[in-house]
Amino acid sequence: MIRSQPERSAPLGLLLLLSLLAAGPGRTLAQDRPQLFLQTGHLDEVTAVAFSPDGKLAVTAGNDNVARLWEIATRTEVRRFEGHAAPVKAVAFSPRDGRYVLTGSADRTARLWEAATGKTVLTFTLADEVNDVAFSPDGLQVATADQDGAAVLWETASGREIRRIAGLIAVASIDFSPSGRLLATGGTDKRVRLWDTATGQEVRQYYQGPDWITAVAFSPDGRYLFAGAQDGTEGKNLPGNGRLYDVQSRQEIARLPGHDVHVTAVAFSPDSRLLATSSVDNEVRLWDVPTGKVVRTIDAGITNVHALAISPDGRLLLTGSDDKLGRLWEVASGKLVGQLGGRCLPVRQFALSADGRRLLTGAREHTPAALWDTASGRQLASFYDDNDWPSDAVAFTPDGRRVVLGTWNGPILVRDVETGKEIHRLRGHSEGVFALAVSADGTRVATASDDQTVRLWDIAAGNELRCFQGHTDNVIAVAISPDGRYVLSSSSDNTVRLWDAGSGNEIRQYAGHSLWAASVSFSPDGRYVLAGACDNTAVLWDLATARPIRSYREKPEEGYSTDTVQSAVFSADGRRILTAGEDKTVRLWDAASGQVIQRFVGHSAAVHAACFSPDGRQVVTGSEDGTLRYWDIAMGREQVRLIKFIDDMQWMAVTPQGYYDGSLEACRLVCWRISGDLFPLELYEKTFHRPDLVGRAARGLPIDDQPVLPQRTPPEVGLKIEAASDNSVTVSITATAGDPSGRIAMVRVTVDGREIAPQQAKSIVRERLTGRSAIFRATVDFPPGKEKALVSAVVSDDLGLRSAPACLQVQRPGTAEDVKHALYVLAVGVSRYRFGEYNLQYCHADAQALAGALAGQKGGAFTDVRTRVLTDADATAPSVRDGLAWLGKSCTPADVAIVLFSGHGIRGRRGLYYFTHEGDLDALQETCLSWADVAGAMKSIRARQVLFLSDCCHAGAFGERAASQDELADSLVKDAGVMVFASSRGNEKSLEDPDWRHGAFTRALLDGLDGQADLIADGRITVSELQTFVADRVKRLTAGRQHPHIPRLENFDPELILANR
Repeated sequence: MIRSQPERSAPLGLLLLLSLLAAGPGRTLAQDRPQLFLQTGHLDEVTAVAFSPDGKLAVTAGNDNVARLWEIATRTEVRRFEGHAAPVKAVAFSPRDGRYVLTGSADRTARLWEAATGKTVLTFTLADEVNDVAFSPDGLQVATADQDGAAVLWETASGREIRRIAGLIAVASIDFSPSGRLLATGGTDKRVRLWDTATGQEVRQYYQGPDWITAVAFSPDGRYLFAGAQDGTEGKNLPGNGRLYDVQSRQEIARLPGHDVHVTAVAFSPDSRLLATSSVDNEVRLWDVPTGKVVRTIDAGITNVHALAISPDGRLLLTGSDDKLGRLWEVASGKLVGQLGGRCLPVRQFALSADGRRLLTGAREHTPAALWDTASGRQLASFYDDNDWPSDAVAFTPDGRRVVLGTWNGPILVRDVETGKEIHRLRGHSEGVFALAVSADGTRVATASDDQTVRLWDIAAGNELRCFQGHTDNVIAVAISPDGRYVLSSSSDNTVRLWDAGSGNEIRQYAGHSLWAASVSFSPDGRYVLAGACDNTAVLWDLATARPIRSYREKPEEGYSTDTVQSAVFSADGRRILTAGEDKTVRLWDAASGQVIQRFVGHSAAVHAACFSPDGRQVVTGSEDGTLRYWDIAMGREQVRLIKFIDDMQWMAVTPQGYYDGSLEACRLVCWRISGDLFPLELYEKTFHRPDLVGRAARGLPIDDQPVLPQRTPPEVGLKIEAASDNSVTVSITATAGDPSGRIAMVRVTVDGREIAPQQAKSIVRERLTGRSAIFRATVDFPPGKEKALVSAVVSDDLGLRSAPACLQVQRPGTAEDVKHALYVLAVGVSRYRFGEYNLQYCHADAQALAGALAGQKGGAFTDVRTRVLTDADATAPSVRDGLAWLGKSCTPADVAIVLFSGHGIRGRRGLYYFTHEGDLDALQETCLSWADVAGAMKSIRARQVLFLSDCCHAGAFGERAASQDELADSLVKDAGVMVFASSRGNEKSLEDPDWRHGAFTRALLDGLDGQADLIADGRITVSELQTFVADRVKRLTAGRQHPHIPRLENFDPELILANR
């Protein structure tokens, strides 16, 4: 059962998903061990989409062999339909009740699933790949179309074949007429045919020509039939077209050209007046059916669109693309309003530092390479480049001080690990570099490119030493021998070649495999070479003689599928070999005998890379499923997995026991799955959010603690509007403990993401407490200018179990007057500390300049601007507390508050601190400002919107005790519900420079407020415009060494005006 949602979507962590009533009376959640359920979405292109009859749900399917069920209101993945052994090419909902989902797959089956549970109800077996599926309008029959040239009607209830229409070529698309009496088919026979569903007889044809039919659809009123086509002439790819026919007269009434290539999908609006078509030309076109004219063209960007559907109310368009995303578009405007999935990045390559303390994952899809701390499982930093996007080819130098990154367009980047600063940019390749290897002594790096060459470089000097030419196709793997004398490479030209590193001459080629090798390596003693190939084997050769010594391949009956071996490496002692590939399994082999010692099973997609840990006790693997996993070699068990999300610096680390740690945004993409149902992450937060145990697992240490789960169901909460006046609404909060013996211990109410403080509500009053139930009331005030608010309530019981949030959109009862707001600014900057070794240069200037820039908006964006500036010796812990208290006392619900902290952030044993002027590392609690105190003060500020600008990670003498901006920012978003702009990410430092006369972050803020952030040139600068401008400006000022971190806060008004030009 899915909890009804407000019209405005809220964060996944706030509105996650299912009503806890799904647990049923008396059911104990702890009876079934909870599993973390990640909202990662599809792992391959999305090829089919459909809406449920009520429009609240959608199903998407793709080449990852999985169909996924989504809740439209929250963009949340609810359930997965897993079981197909090949790509899922078609989906449909049962038309009347939406109880069932029908899928068709390239595995030659169609499956009927129960939407509520994800269980398979029926399997329909076909002779070839299933290209399309459909329900009859009454839901009593299903139809399948397959590559073998058959359209088959089946009885939904029993799975019995009713009728077979055979003798066609490949049937690409089918559709029932609204009456259910006709079935339309189209395919490679280049004809649109209509069949009588009662007799199976062909009743008419509409088209015969040179084009293959790729999509057919009836209009909901039954008047029209549309057929999309592609040119079927071999070697041609002519513009796509569609034809619209009158069903009764059989006449073509319109031809709809315009797509550059063939039409992939079609859908009518519910009123039959609009028609949507998609194509691999990256466009969706909306057509006016009566006139045949294009109403709107939607540009899908750089991605091909394979599928589309229009919602039952006609308001939304859902598309599926080859970038693994489902996208939601507003039909009326063509505006993108949301996306389904696409949050997780595949791990294609990674590198471990020689001491095992750091791990580097390669970049994918215009995202940066990521640096991880293996002791904690935390992501530390990212490596960008504005001009040359890093590829997934990465390596450390042996001393761990530098990283080497390949790029998509050729240059190789050498960066400092700690600062991210560029050391060298190695130019020479004319195309992308997707493999590289650093020599054992750290002096050279070999790079392999799509330009068909291998090049050897001097890392210290940044010079090219040698170019190895001879391959006739892309070079895909490279290695340097332990003694540095040889370079080994493999190519798509199906050769493995050995080169003399000194002369650049080819020495020999290695035979014994039939196709290209995806991976090459040397044995530790340099006597052997190893290649993992796409002919399903890893092959070992004698280096000197090129004689094949052994092949590593399991027999098919032992479970080995015919897939590429993507990675093959030796252990440090050369006695073992590790292979990984597309069959999702990692294998440990005895090098001498060729026998499998251990299998590591658990990845849900191809495993692209694998290596041994430096101490030889662990195996590390990276997969297309978006996870990087550590395994215990002796036991073959997973110890911890790291997940990198597509949004930069969003990460998560999870143990098999369910213990987790992660960034704030990443935690919003995760929930608990218990017996097939989903529950909010907060349900067991106290039990499972254990960074200490995650770090222990990441270090390969055993976890002795076993989680003890409360043997009861969580409480439930509901919201209802009870009364309203012109400027306020009273909300009733009903809470019920999930167990007869339970009691409601706490209620937390937020308005637009900010917790209600006593000053903001006329208190939260408990009206009644009867056994396990309680009723609370809260009055929410609407300040001048505010029209609506999102109210959320969470309750906890006496054991600490939390409810799922209940959310309610409330509208201002009266008319909101058009008012301007007063602005209150507290700017704190410390450049000169009591202990001079902590001194900075421009923090005081940052505070003064920002306060001055905002003061200039008096009479412009704000009716009044009041500022308080605290710098250097004036910025003591008591004075900053007093400044925060001033904001709490002065701001009204109609005002805006902006706070800047510039200086040092520090991590102590008892939490995070802002390092004020008198700060002493040995007495943090007594001399500095606790971040918890900051959060508490921010919560008490009654302003309409509160924006916190954090510039607290400047380089200094704190080392590992320096707090990261992620920690500082995420804690304020989570604990105080305020919008935060943080100056940097991860372990990046906030940089200063005399040329800027400020820190980079404040320089960008000042430039933006001065007018440069007016991105749409309307004379006003909004929060969203400033956010976009600052993120780009800081990155450019610092040459990619600093990147602002701005956690997403739902319900903060992005159109809030901060400045007028």
